[in-house]
Formats: sequence, structure tokens, C-alpha cells
Amino acid sequence: MISAVKETTNKTLRIGIMCNGLNFPAWEAETIRHLINTKSVSLELLICDADRIEPIWNNNINLDLQQQNIIKKVLRRIFRIYRQFLRFLKTPLWHRYQRFVNNFFPADCDRQVSMNNELINVDMIFCRIYKKGEYSQYFTESDIDKIKSYNLDMILRFGFNIIRGKILKVPTYGVWSFHHGDYLKYRGGPPGFWEIYNEDQWSGAILQKLTDKLDDGIVLYKSQFKTNFSSYKKNECNLFWGTITWPSIVCRNILSVKDESIFIKSATSTAPIYTAPNNLQTMKYFYIIIKHKIKSIFKKNSDNKRELWAIGIINNPVKNLINSLTPPEIKWLEPPSNRFYADPFLINKGDTSYIFFEDYSYEEKKGRISYLETKDFKTFSDAKPIIDTAFHLSYPFMLECEGKYYCIPEQQSTGEVALYEAKSFPDYWIKKTTLLKDFPGIDPTIIRYNDLWWMFIANQKDNGSSKLYLFYSESLDGPWVSHKKNPVKIFLKMTRPAGAIFEHEGKLIRPAQNCTKSYGGSTIFYEIVNLSINDFKEVFIGELLPNITSQYPDGLHHIIPNNNITIIDGKRLV
Repeated sequence: MISAVKETTNKTLRIGIMCNGLNFPAWEAETIRHLINTKSVSLELLICDADRIEPIWNNNINLDLQQQNIIKKVLRRIFRIYRQFLRFLKTPLWHRYQRFVNNFFPADCDRQVSMNNELINVDMIFCRIYKKGEYSQYFTESDIDKIKSYNLDMILRFGFNIIRGKILKVPTYGVWSFHHGDYLKYRGGPPGFWEIYNEDQWSGAILQKLTDKLDDGIVLYKSQFKTNFSSYKKNECNLFWGTITWPSIVCRNILSVKDESIFIKSATSTAPIYTAPNNLQTMKYFYIIIKHKIKSIFKKNSDNKRELWAIGIINNPVKNLINSLTPPEIKWLEPPSNRFYADPFLINKGDTSYIFFEDYSYEEKKGRISYLETKDFKTFSDAKPIIDTAFHLSYPFMLECEGKYYCIPEQQSTGEVALYEAKSFPDYWIKKTTLLKDFPGIDPTIIRYNDLWWMFIANQKDNGSSKLYLFYSESLDGPWVSHKKNPVKIFLKMTRPAGAIFEHEGKLIRPAQNCTKSYGGSTIFYEIVNLSINDFKEVFIGELLPNITSQYPDGLHHIIPNNNITIIDGKRLV
């Protein structure tokens, strides 16, 4: 059964940022904005590296130099240029390449953003560290005392280098730092480079609480991202942009009753420490990039296949399909030429069952919502369109409430989630209201639980297959409230809804798409074990694979149970 979760405390988290001033790379600026906009989180202090902010040159003009004659000035300038040229020749190829890219093709994640106006009311102190050994940096006792006076709960490190010593124990929850790379495989940097170099399919990242031991922090959050082999900068940006919400998510976890669980020590890494590549390694990197670019061009030009989806009927209850090793027998409802049918939902009324679905036209390059009727799931009427708009529609989630019928289709291109009502079921539908504004929702799925409506949904602009969002409301019409832990789940390409949530043996089962190998490759099942306004948790319980001997063997991304009948869809590459 689903367990209840206690209410959170009224505590406010006081945080600090270690930085090099008020100019930040764009991804760091967005991370800070997410923190600032998090409820019960207050940015109290900016801890600036005084050695990085102060100019390294002397602004006083050498009067003697001004009085030198023109020939000496020219000779000095020529000599200076010559020294710079020699320095350039000695610079490793990787650094020269990065300098060229940063000057002429800067990455959007590295774009400098001024936060002067946003942080104008935040206290700022300037600290000058001292070194022990070659790399370790320590704060002075006086600076530590200043930082202690702010009673910080957490410090996020966007400045300084390898921090050690007493400063790590000053905040209640420690000093947090990103490591963009799978720390169990790649320590050091550059972030996201060695995954390309070794042709790893996935690039990892972690948010950790620092300890005195290098690369042995407490992992607070981690995930993986598909490696982008087209360029190092693109792969780096994927990692940076993919992690900007993590500190705010962990802060929300701390504010919940289960804050202790996120500070459990993870496995210690024994991975080698990587540094910038040498010239030979840089040349190999260029070879790998060019190789993958050529592969992508050939694949794009040679792959003429497209996806054809159809609705399937299985004469077997869904409970027998979870983890079944026997491929099910499927009756397929073949779509007309140049169309496909997908995302079926069901309404039973009297002795007639109505199957609503996405009716996609290849010619128009958009979908509409249609339905067909059946009384025995053996014979079916022709498809009849009911909601047809200028924009694409799919995933027509259907529900009945107090004798009225509603449809919540996916229409992410409009940037909203809308509720449609049947004025004359099943043929005439009108838009009743907007449930979510400025949210390009994917596959909205709704249940009624514990006197609240719950909406499970993905976000088109935020890793749609890898992040699950949750909203709740006392009324179907809204207002809908964003769950405080949104996104409530991040799991690589295995979170996107795949049909209605159903009950089985007193448990809530949520179908989701498994897109790890291809879009809509199979349907997986999660049991929801915690569902409240403060918490959400689900556990994997099984998977339904496509029948590779059927007419639609290449995917299965939707499932609807109906007593002893199960309705699915299937994909064929044609």
C-alpha cells in the first residue's frame, strides 16, 4: 500500500555561494536562479576569491617608459610579440584549440552573465586563501569566523579550487560542488572530454558534499546523459545544463523529513585522475569527432525508415503481462495508408467501449484525436475524428467525473495543458479550461487519490523521457500546484508516462516508456509507494516487451487495462 509522508518543517535554508565575482557562466547563473526561486531557501552570502577578482596587472603607468623614444617602444613591442609567439608554440594543442573555440565559437553554457542586479542585496565578503602542498586551499581563521557569523546551512562552490580544512564543516550541510563526469570512471577533467575520447555512450555528473579527501565526497545527486560525439563543447553543455536544478532539488529534499538519507556515503572512487589531453590525445579526439560526424551524415542519408504505430488488443489481463516471458498474442487494428494510430485510451459506456487515440497524418505532419467503437473487442467501427486543431494532438487521456466526460490531450507545441469536455459524448468536444500555463507538457496522466487530483507529466523542454513532473489540485479544473520536489524523478529515458495508472492488488501501478534503446522501445511498470504533497517514490516491478514476431515488433509505448482485455500500441519501422 502507499504510505503517508509527514509534513515538512518550516525551516529556511540559509545558503552561500563561493564565486569569483558577480559575473558567472550562464549555467552557474541559472543554477543560482533556481536556488533563489526555491521556496524556503535564502541566499545570504557571496564568498569571493580576492585573488581572482583583483587585477593581476598594475594600473600605474610607468612614467619612465613614457619618456623613452619611439624606437625603443617599437622594439619592446616587437620583443613582446615574439615572446607571446614562443609561448603560443609551447602551449599544448588542446589549450590552443580551446582558446580558438572560446574566442570564435563560444558555448552558450559558458557565456558570461552579469548578476549585479539580481545579487545586489546579498552580502559579499572577500577571502584570500593560503596553500598547503601543490593544490590544497585553506581559508584563514578570520575569514572562517566571518562566514560562521552568517549561520549558513550550505555553501555551493563556484569559485576557488581544491578546498580543504575547517571551512568544509562550517555550514550545517557542508560545502557542495559539481563534478561533471562519472566519478567512478573519470576523476579530474576536462568535463565530458574523456567520455568522447573513449567513446563511452553515457557521460555522468554528480553533485557532492566535499570532504578533506580528494574526490571522495558524499554524492548528493547523480545522473547520466547521452554522450554528444559531435563536439566537446556540446557534450560539456549537455552536462552543465542538465545539472542546473540539482542543488535546488537537494535543498527541497533536506526540507522534507527524509533529509538524512541524502547524506549517506557512496562508493569510494578508485578511478585514475585525468588532466588535459596531450597533443597525440588531442589528435585522436579530432579523429573521433570527424568519424562520428561522417557516421551521422551517412545514417541521415541512408535511413529512410519511419515509424508506423497501430493499436493492439490482447486477450489477457495486464497482471499476467507484467514480467511475462511469453510474448502475447495481439490483434492489430491496422491504420489507413499514410496514417498511424497510437496512445489508446478507453471509456466504457453501457455495453459499448470507446477507444480514443492519436490519429496521425504523415501528409499533414500532425495528429488529431479520433475514436472507434466496439462491443466485443473483435469487431470495430471506422475511426471518427473528434478534436482536430491547427496544432498537433496526441495522448488523449480520458476520464469520467460526476457523469461528465473529459479529455486531456498532449498539445505541447502550444505550451500548455488543456482540459476538453464532451458536450455530446462521444462526438462533440470543446475546450473547457487551461490546467497548466507556460508548461509544454508531454503525456499528461491523472488519477484521483486521497481527496486530491494528481497529474503525472513530462516537460518537452526538460528531458522529456528522463524527468517526471508531478502536480496536484483539489479540483479537476485547478488551480494545479507544482510538487515541491519537481522534477520528482530523474532516471535516464525511463520516466515518461505510458498510459493510465491502474490499481492491482491494492497497489498503484504506473506504466512508463523505456526509451533507452529507441523511442517507445517497451513499457515498464512502477509501483507507487509514496504519494503526498511532500514526497513521491516509486519502484520498478516489471516490463512488457514488444512481440518481435508480430507485425509491429519494434516498439510498445502505451498500455491500458480493461478487465480481461489489455489495449496497447505497437511500432513498426517501414
